[in-house]
Amino acid sequence: MDVRSTLLVLALLLAVPAHAIRVLDLIYFTRGSDQVKKESMPIIEAVAQTMNGAPEIKRVAVIGNASLDDAPNDMERFNLSVRRAREVIDALQSHGVDRGRLVLLAAGSDKPRDTGKGQLAMQKNRRIEFLILERHE
Repeated sequence: MDVRSTLLVLALLLAVPAHAIRVLDLIYFTRGSDQVKKESMPIIEAVAQTMNGAPEIKRVAVIGNASLDDAPNDMERFNLSVRRAREVIDALQSHGVDRGRLVLLAAGSDKPRDTGKGQLAMQKNRRIEFLILERHE
């Protein structure tokens, strides 16, 4: 594991509040695609390591999102956000996270992080969020 991944794991372990796993960077996708960009794999690895090291976190929602420029209509953007969440769940499973702990949710383009119309705003809206659904201390 490289230094960035190690720092992300440490930050995630310290930043797991009761309701969400806060990720320091976005999981990036290409416009209109469900393929996770290579530069986002250390983030997925850090989330997997955080979950594997925190058995008290029983269930986490993996919420896919899309930007308005990802697809021409709401249904296609929703389907893309489903595929994005599925890709991240598959990646987390490949890093040892039990599939039973992961719940797939999709928001389409209904919950933008940035309401701007530029490319940077659109890129911020192509994302995955993690929400802790069940936790036992």
